[in-house]
Amino acid sequence: MKKKLFILILIIIFIVTAGMLFVEYRNCKIKKQNTKRYGEIKKDIDNELKRYMYIIAPKCYPENGSLLLTHQDLVYNGGMDKEKFLDVDGKSYCKAYIKTKCAEIGKWTWKITISCKDYTDKGYIDWAGGFEQKNDKFIE
Repeated sequence: MKKKLFILILIIIFIVTAGMLFVEYRNCKIKKQNTKRYGEIKKDIDNELKRYMYIIAPKCYPENGSLLLTHQDLVYNGGMDKEKFLDVDGKSYCKAYIKTKCAEIGKWTWKITISCKDYTDKGYIDWAGGFEQKNDKFIE
């Protein structure tokens, strides 16, 4: 009787441990996918900034200060596709702000920080409101 109870307890412990490991593995995999998506968002912003900054201020001077740009500036003023800010859930949008600085004459540098539904870069400050959530329903 004691031997059967002991084996039953070991089987239960094994099943619970295996379940916990599976959940942890799944969460880790999802976190890696999300981190990849946030990296893609930053890369898209960086590519857009390369174009945008040299259009609005091609000959910057270090003594003229810096600019603070938001996701709204890039979409509404720069023509960046809003869908590039789409979060991992496919419905909400990430917000971003970029601190730009003229490092030397005609050479811009910047730091991109983003905030999404379940992720926020360290040091992020909410300078502008977000975009409205994506609605997949068709209007007839």
